[in-house]
Amino acid sequence: GLDPESLAKVLGAASAVGVLYVVFRLSAHLRSYRTLLCVATWLLATTIVLSGYAVFGLETSFFVLLVILGIYLFLRETGDLMRGPKARAAAEQPTAFPWSGVVFALAGLTRPEPPIFYVPILMAFLVRDIFGRQNLIRAALVYGPVLAHYVFRFFYYGALIPNTAGAKTGNPVGQMIAGGAYVQNYFAQQGPSIWLALLGLAVGIVLRRRDVLAIATLAVAILIYVAADEDDV
Repeated sequence: GLDPESLAKVLGAASAVGVLYVVFRLSAHLRSYRTLLCVATWLLATTIVLSGYAVFGLETSFFVLLVILGIYLFLRETGDLMRGPKARAAAEQPTAFPWSGVVFALAGLTRPEPPIFYVPILMAFLVRDIFGRQNLIRAALVYGPVLAHYVFRFFYYGALIPNTAGAKTGNPVGQMIAGGAYVQNYFAQQGPSIWLALLGLAVGIVLRRRDVLAIATLAVAILIYVAADEDDV
């Protein structure tokens, strides 16, 4: 009995607030707060991209919440394996239940990108531990529900992807032109944040932190995907 338009906006706004909280926790996990508090959270809160999509009534904010939460849980579960060489040398095989797999599965049922791009990129940074017991359970949790949904989709609709996805990916040249402009506008609006992100990447390289490099690689992959998938011409 609730109005769907109003409910969608309320859920979107609530999801955006949840994103800010998870980013706060993720920032503290990557680098404990000392002199500068919650800079990443503040920068994210001030971007019009987050605040705008929060009230558009789309799935975007909820999807971002699931992805960010999945990343945070993944890094917590893998523990010292994703940190510097000294921490990895002393690390034992992680045994915590991989709740990140459940969250990534929900993200994959919301939009198709996580099981195709995001999860494999994160798992690749586990190197030989990718075949550990915890990660195999994580993979089953992610891909089991998603594959079941694709099977249902094929037998019920006769297609693996929605018509809207097919319509958006039928003009490769137009997609790259529109996507390039889309990403360029983002860089123009978020220039200072990009430079701070590159500084964080440099720190991750110097300290040989897999967790920082994994997030940076994921961010680059998302930008490339957006450039290739956007088709508003």
